[in-house]
Amino acid sequence: ADCAIDRIDLDSANGSVTFDLRKAPGKLDADMASGSLQLLLPADASFRVDSDTISGKVCVEGFENMTVENGKTVVNGGDSKFNFDIMSGKVTIEPKNANTF
Repeated sequence: ADCAIDRIDLDSANGSVTFDLRKAPGKLDADMASGSLQLLLPADASFRVDSDTISGKVCVEGFENMTVENGKTVVNGGDSKFNFDIMSGKVTIEPKNANTF
């Protein structure tokens, strides 16, 4: 059965986490010291990314309707809110393969 995730809260000191989702959560908050987070979303997912990094990196790639407004990446209108606080980790957000669930 399908279920919707309204909110994701992630606190990570180190390690790798992958979320392969059918729908973007309404809100995602991630605090990471180091490590990596991969977020796979449908190509039509609508979200806004706000990040605070020291030597970390947030990469949003592969979405067709993507803009940067006031330092925030906005994809497909920006309905969901994603906040990242990263010391030295890496976050990658990309569209999932249309052939996978």
